[in-house]
Amino acid sequence: MNRAITLLMIVLIVQVIAAVTLTQSQQHFDTFEANQPLLSATISDADTLRISVADEDTEAAQTEFVLNKNNGSWQIANRDGFPADNAQVQRLIEKLIHLKKSWPVATSAAAAKRFKTDAGNYQKKIVLARGEQTLATLYIGTSPGFKKVHARVEGDSNIYAIEFSTYEASNKANRWLDRSQLTINRDEISQVELPTFTLKRVSDEDENALTISDLKENESIESAQLEQLQQLLSQLAKINFTDVIGKKIANVAVGEPAFGYTVHLKSGQQIRYDFFSISGKKDYQLITSADDYLFTVDAGTVEKLQQSSRDTFISTKIAPVTATNVEQPDTGQTSALMAPENSADIPPSDADSDAGLERQTTKPGNP
Repeated sequence: MNRAITLLMIVLIVQVIAAVTLTQSQQHFDTFEANQPLLSATISDADTLRISVADEDTEAAQTEFVLNKNNGSWQIANRDGFPADNAQVQRLIEKLIHLKKSWPVATSAAAAKRFKTDAGNYQKKIVLARGEQTLATLYIGTSPGFKKVHARVEGDSNIYAIEFSTYEASNKANRWLDRSQLTINRDEISQVELPTFTLKRVSDEDENALTISDLKENESIESAQLEQLQQLLSQLAKINFTDVIGKKIANVAVGEPAFGYTVHLKSGQQIRYDFFSISGKKDYQLITSADDYLFTVDAGTVEKLQQSSRDTFISTKIAPVTATNVEQPDTGQTSALMAPENSADIPPSDADSDAGLERQTTKPGNP
């Protein structure tokens, strides 16, 4: 009897403990509301965005990637203030603004380390600030599924599974470059001077009206060659660079350029492009008079431009062969087709002499 009472008491105590635990948990989650913004809307006012990655071995933050907003435009601090792709930065900020809370997957400090959303152990950390004021800090961790990551906001123990891809917050500077920085409007080009030929504009109304200058009468540009020429112009007007090294004043390339060309604009401005081959590196370094930065360009791009020659884009017409334009070889003999000026100057042959003798000895009427 006493044993049964003891067992009942134990069961009752367990139920009470479970009830208290559930009540506390319920009170904790009662403060949580799903589908609420994960971050404060004030991040739209950010003028600084920092992205860092924690090293898996040392758990120490690597060099931060930093974007600063200056006069309404985003710049890459890690590239001496080179212009960033404003649309790309804005897309990331809009993405962060529209992130929603889901039901927390965990809340403990141990879980934060396990899901790599801890302040000392994370896969990525995104910090948005305005001036000296930090607006939000978001820790991005492991992925529970396709296009989802575990995330935690600094100051909140809740860990959420949110829809986000880590590539959207790349910490590599060359992923954020404004690729249009070396783009020229083809309508504004009046002339391009290449090493072996020059392109000149023949019409102000057509962007494709740049053609090879000084074409000879027997030279022309066929349709297939014209298409190749337009492709070349597209490459010359928009250089696809791979990265920015920094200000060219501090990182100037040395030696003679391996290739170069000059673009003349209708405004009178001339832009010079010089490509330098760097020993031990595949890429070329580019210096242009239109920009203060030193660029790197893929070797394939430069070599393709180097291979462009005048003969690639023109066809030569061969004049038809006629008797009037063929020079006769000088053999020292008179052509049989040409009659002599005085036939008396030609001595008679033996056959002609015999025929004349016969005419003289034969009388009319003789057989």
